[in-house]
Amino acid sequence: MNATLRALGLGDLDEERVVGFVGHGMRRLLLSSIEAAAPGRSDELLAEASTRFREAYGRGLLDRTRLHVGTDALLAELARRGARVSLLTNKPRGFTAPILAGLGVADRFDDAVCGDEVSRPKPDPEGLLRLVERSGVPRSETCLVGDSAVDVETARAGGVPSCAVTWGLRDPAELRAAHPDHLVDEAGVIASLCADPAGQRRPG
Repeated sequence: MNATLRALGLGDLDEERVVGFVGHGMRRLLLSSIEAAAPGRSDELLAEASTRFREAYGRGLLDRTRLHVGTDALLAELARRGARVSLLTNKPRGFTAPILAGLGVADRFDDAVCGDEVSRPKPDPEGLLRLVERSGVPRSETCLVGDSAVDVETARAGGVPSCAVTWGLRDPAELRAAHPDHLVDEAGVIASLCADPAGQRRPG
């Protein structure tokens, strides 16, 4: 984001402030960041900022992107249990696909809906409901796992249970305040939300 602001002739923002803008899609990230750096100019600079951001982010998609500890084992366990695993992200498809491929997990997901494939990003449930419909898994047997209050809001709006994880971008206190159905500290715990092979409930 700061590379984008510098390209626009604006000053940097501290990382914590930028992180606070993450989670509502690229457009909102850009508008909020520009407004913080140059109040009153966000609409004027949005188009150029979008181009600059895509260029800058596209050059370094995997520079500091890593799987969280336990994620690979979790995805393998979910596959073993027969759970259908879908990805819902506000990130555009052009960024999402190479990141998944670069991390070696593209084949672990049965389906995905990205931010540029919906008319309204999270927390609107449009993408979530599309995934649920395509999966054939009832909403009552689906669980949306995410690391922000936005994800909890999305699950609630879509009528599915939510699981907030504490190892992402957001402070655990923020997650607790969002009142998710589940709050977990380790990736392996998520598998327990799916029934074992002999169980009756098998969330998507």
